[in-house]
Amino acid sequence: KNIYSCGFCKHCSWLESDKVKPACLFLVSKGRMEDGPPPPPEVPPEDILECINSKKWNFRVAGYEKAIEALESGEKSAADILPLCKKACLDSHAAAQEQGVKLASASFKHASVDEASRFAGEVGKAICDKCLGGRPGTKNAAAECVLEIVAAEQAETLLPQLVTAFKARQPKVVLGAVSAVRGALQAFGPKIVSAKAVLKAMMPLFEHSDKNVRSETLGMAVDFYCFLGEAVKSHFEELRSAQVKELEEQFSSATVGSLRPKRFIRSAKPEPADTAAPSASESQASIPDASQNAASSTNGASECEIDPLDLVDEVDILKQLSKGWPDAVLKAAKWQERKELLDELCTLASTPKITPGDFGDIMRSLKRLTGDSMVVVAALAVKALGLLGKGLRKDFSTAAKICISSVLEKLKDKNRGMLEACHATLDAFVPACVTLQDISDDLLEVLGGKVPKAKGEVYSF
Repeated sequence: KNIYSCGFCKHCSWLESDKVKPACLFLVSKGRMEDGPPPPPEVPPEDILECINSKKWNFRVAGYEKAIEALESGEKSAADILPLCKKACLDSHAAAQEQGVKLASASFKHASVDEASRFAGEVGKAICDKCLGGRPGTKNAAAECVLEIVAAEQAETLLPQLVTAFKARQPKVVLGAVSAVRGALQAFGPKIVSAKAVLKAMMPLFEHSDKNVRSETLGMAVDFYCFLGEAVKSHFEELRSAQVKELEEQFSSATVGSLRPKRFIRSAKPEPADTAAPSASESQASIPDASQNAASSTNGASECEIDPLDLVDEVDILKQLSKGWPDAVLKAAKWQERKELLDELCTLASTPKITPGDFGDIMRSLKRLTGDSMVVVAALAVKALGLLGKGLRKDFSTAAKICISSVLEKLKDKNRGMLEACHATLDAFVPACVTLQDISDDLLEVLGGKVPKAKGEVYSF
């Protein structure tokens, strides 16, 4: 009796049983084919949607590949494909999932900002939940998809989801999230990838049980330092001394300004340069001199400059201040009581950033106390005004203009503590709250007066 080929190898084909090799005999014994050679392999459907919705993983892979080709050629728009991306990123088969994430990346690459905004949330969540801890190909595709979503101006939607993944139970998911955020930081810089949100969320990762997570977190801290310089160091002061020492060693070997954004979001993308060959005269005219190079370098440096206060959380001191403080400090009969209340305000106002609120009554009480008979109390009142101006900045502008005359009036005082408080307050007001032009009339009034000491102090300021 003839034994037909099993289709798994080429050792046998319509041979007698005694000529079939043992391995093939084993396969034939498991499933004898009495009807001839096996049927040809199935071909995926032509329709993309039918392929993507197929139960066969290899058909879905073919569908994702066709969809990417259709996007690249313009046959399909991102609006047609984006609704399919969430399901593609959650594909149960590893190989199909990897191709599905690549499809999501291509979709956001070709999507408008409005189209991307509608799907960034659900696709970002799918990537954070199921892709960051996947096999290497899937993780790389997920990191690229993160970059495309950020480029489509959806960092505010995606970043909170990535930061939430920092708390995942599986170390590989945490590592994938940190790597994705670090890649986005290196590509777009700390203005797009919110330095404040990431710095706050990454602190617990220095104590993570997985050494790879700790190493990647340390690398991201160095990246922030290269972008922002000394402004980030204060965020790491609460770490253990050994960790702070390790960070300082890394910072000392890094160069501030060595990292620059490599990619741009859609609204900030520069116009492509003209590729036409310039004439000889144009080439000669376009050669920049040293001053132009310096200006260009300065402009490049300013792209990554961030106000250090933007990295600090606001503190609502009005909620912490004693109830009825403005009236209590004025009604206090003893100067020690007034000093104690002023010390309370100064302690609270020493925070770098104060939450804006109604400081009108407090400002009026402090203005009156600058004329207190006790120099200690008056100096504390002046100091408190400066601390409020420094913490509230432009939100204290109106109050600063009202109080500036009282502060300048105290410049004629001979007490050293009072003069130091006045200069500190003036430095806090200008230019954080007001400009010199805003207070020019008050300054000229003192300069036109008859007190030489006050004039000298104004000139010194």
